[in-house]
Amino acid sequence: MNKLMDVVAVVDRNDDAPGIKAARDMGIQTSNHWRDVLTDDIDVIVEVTGDDDVFATLRKASAAHTVVIPGDIAYIIAQLVEEKEQLIATLKTATTKHDLIFHSTHDGMIVIDERGFVTHMNPSAEKNDLEKEKKEVIGNAYFACYSS
Repeated sequence: MNKLMDVVAVVDRNDDAPGIKAARDMGIQTSNHWRDVLTDDIDVIVEVTGDDDVFATLRKASAAHTVVIPGDIAYIIAQLVEEKEQLIATLKTATTKHDLIFHSTHDGMIVIDERGFVTHMNPSAEKNDLEKEKKEVIGNAYFACYSS
């Protein structure tokens, strides 16, 4: 899995907040005030207090390249990422099922894209129907498969 970002610090006034506890467990720096952890190396700050004054102060105090994201926007982004992950998992499951059927049937099957080019071919088509190897067929126009 690609690492999207490094979390450098978690800030909360409450030392017993779940985010603070989780950060400590993961070895991430924690603090009760953002001024203790703000550096020019930080690219993104997610401000989740919902306090407009805190948001404005963070924007002024952070480096020019630092993006300060309001918590409600971060929540929406997190929901979209979660939905994307669920859709990818669903797609992988469906693809696995289709591949299993495609490769295990005794009927020869080829898949042709909208331009007429062969994109997939199952082993039965390779052995029995076309009598050509996959590498000779994939990427070629459908009619080219039968030409001599």
